[in-house]
Amino acid sequence: MCAVWQWWNCMEHQIQDGKRALKLNLGETVVRFFYKGQAGLTIIRGRERRRAVSEFAQRAVVAEQKKSAMLVCILCDDATLQPNLPQLVLANEHTLRVQDMAELNSVQVNVHVKRRNSAWVNVPDLVEYVNLFGNALLTDALER
Repeated sequence: MCAVWQWWNCMEHQIQDGKRALKLNLGETVVRFFYKGQAGLTIIRGRERRRAVSEFAQRAVVAEQKKSAMLVCILCDDATLQPNLPQLVLANEHTLRVQDMAELNSVQVNVHVKRRNSAWVNVPDLVEYVNLFGNALLTDALER
């Protein structure tokens, strides 16, 4: 990790006056649709607790328990740029219905939802994401 910050400091000294480097972190994370009931996940008091956990959280078939999507996004240290950066949500055909896709893709301009055979991120997905990211940076640069 020390080498990364040494490289960062070296590169930062090469930036032109009036410009600054962006600190970016590209990440992917699984978004699960089901969590087994355990301490810390729900706040239900008294008599309702046992009924609520058994009735709602625990009555899921194995397919429902395994349902998830993948989120790919970049975090940025520029608070004015962050809301415009793309987010890519990948889900398999069993997670998202065809009829829901139009609505999901119209929710927010920078959120791109893809329904396909697998929710795993692959090289073409990352290439597409980097292109979306580049377009967002270009659009932001033209507006400033």
